[in-house]
Amino acid sequence: PKDVDIVWRCVAQHLLDFQEADGPEGKVRIAPEDEEETPPWLSNYDGSFKAKARGWGYSAFTDGGKAYGSMTSCGIGTLLIARSEIPDLTPAEKKRIDGAIQSGVAWMAENYNLEKNPQADKFTWWLPKESDYYALYGVERTGVLAGIRKIDDHDWYLEGGAILVKAQKPDGSWPAGGSAETASVRTAFALLFLAKATSAEYVRPYLVGGE
Repeated sequence: PKDVDIVWRCVAQHLLDFQEADGPEGKVRIAPEDEEETPPWLSNYDGSFKAKARGWGYSAFTDGGKAYGSMTSCGIGTLLIARSEIPDLTPAEKKRIDGAIQSGVAWMAENYNLEKNPQADKFTWWLPKESDYYALYGVERTGVLAGIRKIDDHDWYLEGGAILVKAQKPDGSWPAGGSAETASVRTAFALLFLAKATSAEYVRPYLVGGE
């Protein structure tokens, strides 16, 4: 429906406007989930790409909108879905969205840490510091939606899975990590990660190169 297209355009524009304006430039290597298909957000990919590491924060009212892991995963994943839901993107619009996705993935590579919510420890706001499993689930969403198996040399699923298996309690649950992540919340996020619960069907036309 036309109104849905408008909503997704607004979502994409908001994310483009509120991504960090600058960041360190670096070279990022990924291994696609499907070795026969390079994700279309990486046009002309030859094994690595250069991008400035630019993430997302929660808002300008929480520590100036500085980027941290879980919000950067949200930004990448939502842009990937928006990209697949807007049928009439111009080449220039696709290029800008793809560039933002690449910069988000570069931020994840620059700040890679599956044990913690990356960069959240620098905040005065308490919530991101108690959202480690939420951040880990965000890595799962990004990996599946973006079609990424490895970020640089990191197999995010194997490494994250090892962390969760080690932390699981004998009764099958995972221990609490503060007031925001109770045992039940952490157990839910752990299971979502391990099951790869995010469906690539959300962006299927995008992943297979459809328009």
